Amino acid sequence: MSYQATAAGTEHPPVTIADQTSITRLAPLTGIAFVVFFLASVVSSSVPADNASAASWVAAYTGSGKQLGHEATGVLLVLAALSLMSFLAVLWNRIGRLHPAGRSMIPLTAAAVSAASIGVGGALMGVASTVTGEFAGTPAPAAATLVRFVNDAGFTMVALPGMLAAALAVAGLSTQAYRADRKSTRLNSS
Repeated sequence: MSYQATAAGTEHPPVTIADQTSITRLAPLTGIAFVVFFLASVVSSSVPADNASAASWVAAYTGSGKQLGHEATGVLLVLAALSLMSFLAVLWNRIGRLHPAGRSMIPLTAAAVSAASIGVGGALMGVASTVTGEFAGTPAPAAATLVRFVNDAGFTMVALPGMLAAALAVAGLSTQAYRADRKSTRLNSS
């Protein structure tokens, strides 16, 4: 079955869903993958409270079971970032094909900033356990301070620039989709 979307009086070829490959049709599922990877990263590790002792911070990041959870958080956040970028890029492309003249690079750039920030934040959170292992011979307060800093820096990268840029990308894509819909409605009603 083939569905076409085209604006009357345009020179652009119609967008045909049947022409897409199976990979292209599955690409929107990366949005669901983002949510799954992100939630799994939150569940896979737990950090001590900020006011916890230095010994509890070092203990939380050493030991095979706990260390694996923190490294899994890092890997899952990187996978979530890649999934988010893929989803937003596919969405940007599809909206842009409906109204090429109204395509803006702002949502795609914001998606890239978001994915990079989340990926870097995940890498920082994942490397915190390695940092603790490397500084195991140092006094607990020094190692705990370093782990707190690396973990907090990772969380900050995910929460602030990562999520703010994702919000900007979604807002930009929403605006582009609204404009494309208004233009096609206007052209089809004339």
